[in-house]
This record gives sequence, structure tokens and C-alpha cells, in this order.
Amino acid sequence: MKKVVAALLAALMIVSLSACGNRSTESRSTGSSGNSGTGSGGGARISMVMTSDPDTLDPGRADDTQKNQIVLETQETLVRLIDGKLSPAGAESYEPSGDGLVWTFHLRSNKYSDGTEVQAQDYVNSIRRVFDPEVNCHNAGIFYCIKGGEDFNTGKGSKEDVGAEAVDEKTLKITLTEPLPYFPQLLTFSNITPVPESRTKGGANSSYGATAKELAQSGPYYVSDWTRGTQVILKKNPNYWDADHIKLDGIDMPLAQDENTRQQLFDTGKIDILSNVREEYVTSLQSRIDSGDIQFISEPQASNSYICFNNSDPGGVFTNEKIRKAFA
Repeated sequence: MKKVVAALLAALMIVSLSACGNRSTESRSTGSSGNSGTGSGGGARISMVMTSDPDTLDPGRADDTQKNQIVLETQETLVRLIDGKLSPAGAESYEPSGDGLVWTFHLRSNKYSDGTEVQAQDYVNSIRRVFDPEVNCHNAGIFYCIKGGEDFNTGKGSKEDVGAEAVDEKTLKITLTEPLPYFPQLLTFSNITPVPESRTKGGANSSYGATAKELAQSGPYYVSDWTRGTQVILKKNPNYWDADHIKLDGIDMPLAQDENTRQQLFDTGKIDILSNVREEYVTSLQSRIDSGDIQFISEPQASNSYICFNNSDPGGVFTNEKIRKAFA
């Protein structure tokens, strides 16, 4: 198969390596051949390292890059960003009301990896869990635009007050606090993906996602093996609505938290995707990139940079408001 080295050019250059056929999107590439599968199915697999060991795969608790990466491969959001464009996913169509306060999503027929049909109520449960203080979703504030969400999250309301309703098995309505034309873009976050209420009743609400066995997985892949501190293995979900267009049969994700270890794994052909590698490593691969042995991809990435002032130290200079304003 082809190997890919992708550089994300931000404040510092980062490298990612990936195999052709991965659903993840990258841009600007040159290609080569390698020793893994071709990405055309029939047993084709790729391998990519995990740079951190996830403590949960609960979509409601997906709060870092590694968790999000796995959740987005194994769960189906209502819409997805594909090549930078918003595309229908779990919902085959959607529309806002005339006043922009209510969005109606018409779900397509999709099944979890165990063959169970995805229902609109599963998305309702997922939305409620985003605001559930017991779940403690770090991204809850992003979705405060959903009616009743902030009150439930801050202990002033209940889950029944949250503006998410299953009109029928395949129709979902979400009510907002105010018109928000870009609301569908927020639904590309991994936190709002279907979770059957039967999986999160009682004490299971706080422990859901701790093991692969208890996960309800609605995406193109499912977690077939999750060995803490070692690896995550993904397999193609044959029940996924778009399974015919999923070219890989699986993704192997060994854990390698050390940068040098990750580079060694790639150099020796044991992985096809590598992330978070510095510019110097790109330079060391230049001859292989030039020869076509490695495919190089780069794209600019948006980022936020900020400075936090420590104004809690009584003797600190930043307790002085004028000094803080001067720096700002």
C-alpha cells in the first residue's frame, strides 16, 4: 500500500503518516508503495499509533485528540466534514424552522455493529448526556445554544428540559435558545453520536465507554479489541449504512507515547501513520519523500494561542489590573 507522511504546518511543523484508504482527510500529497494492504478491501488494513492511552471511549467524554480520533471512526455524527464541506451522515437530510429555532433531522437507516437499528431517541440520549453533570462533558459549553442544556449542566434544570426530541424513530428535533445558522457545524463534534439509553441506565451512565464490550458503535468501524496501555484494534462495521464505500477492513492502533519509539516504528515499516513529529524528522525523510517511497501531505491548521495571567498570587505583578491591561 502507499505510505503517507503528512505535515500540518502551524507554529511548528508536525508530521503525520497515513495509509491510503483511511477516512481521515488530508491534502497535498505525493505517493509511494509499501508493504501493507492496498486500501481496497479484502483484508486490507493500516496501522497508526496512539500517542496517548485513552481512559474512556465514551463520546460524551471525548475530550482530547486521541479519544476524538477513535470515536469519530467508530460512531456516526449527524453530519460530517468531508474535504472541508458539511455532508449528511447519520442524518440524510435536515432543515431549520422558519424562525431558525428548531432544527429537524431525518435519520437514515443505520445499524450498530451488533445489528441493532439506530433510533432518534439514541441521539436524544447522547445530547442529554453532554449536559449531564455526572458525565462531565468538557465540551458542554459549546452546546449551550441547545435549549435547556446550560440549566441541566449547572444543576438548575433536568434532562427532560433539554431541547432534544424524538418525533418518531427516524426524526429528531433540536430546539435552540436563539437562531444559529452554523448549528450543523457544531454537530460534527464527536460528543453528539447515538448512545442507546439502555446502555447508560443507572450506574452505567458514569461507567459507559470504559470497555469495548459495552460500547454501542454506529460508525464505519468498531473497537474489536482494546487492551489498556497496549493497543486498540478497529474492524470494519458490516452493518454501517455506507459500508460498501469503506475500503479498509481494519485499523491497528498500537500505543507509543515516546516520540523516538514512534519514529522507529515508522522507519521499520511497523506502522503506516505517524503523528506529532517535528520538522527535523521530515528533513531526515526527504530522500524517501523525493523518491516516492513516502507520500508527503501538508496543510495549514487553525490554532488558538493565549496567555493566562496569574492574578491569584498576592505578591504577583499581575494582580495589578493596569499591568494586565498593558500586556493585553
